[in-house]
Amino acid sequence: MALEPKTFAVPVVILGQTNYGTVYLDSAGEIQTVSPGTSGNVLTSNGSSAAPTFQAASGGPSGVITGIGYSVPTGATKYVLPWAVANSSPKGYDASIEFLVEMPVPFTGHIKDLQAVMNGAPGSGNSIQFTLFINGSSTALTCTISGASATTAVDATHSVAVSAGDLVTLQLVTSAALANNQASWSFVIQ
Repeated sequence: MALEPKTFAVPVVILGQTNYGTVYLDSAGEIQTVSPGTSGNVLTSNGSSAAPTFQAASGGPSGVITGIGYSVPTGATKYVLPWAVANSSPKGYDASIEFLVEMPVPFTGHIKDLQAVMNGAPGSGNSIQFTLFINGSSTALTCTISGASATTAVDATHSVAVSAGDLVTLQLVTSAALANNQASWSFVIQ
């Protein structure tokens, strides 16, 4: 009969350590502690051969905003909420006037990496342009899907600064005879 290994929880008391320290095992399997960092710092791994340390948090909040399956009207300029969802005419999600579909930015940061995709190419001589608007003005963050074969476009070059409370929307400009009109998009805010 083979014996199965058993695991037991054993209470450990660590004497002489600072309150709110973090316990870890070093490379020799010995229990060590890291003193608490400054308020707002985060515990950061320094690889398998060095002790973890508390460091200032980097980056900040971030997220990906997406719109999916939006039915784009042909020969039009439309403004859409950045998170528009599938619907042939998503009431409240699009407008011919930009300020009707603005979304406030929740934190100061940058918007970048605008990507767009269509369910098929727009067709020869046709296009759809996606442009980020902030506070009623167009930005450098833009991409265009055009022609008989392209179905995607990316602007990974531009990054636009935003402040908490800025109003954001996405403008879509389409040619008169799109062969396909289902569009989706995304961008990163951090």
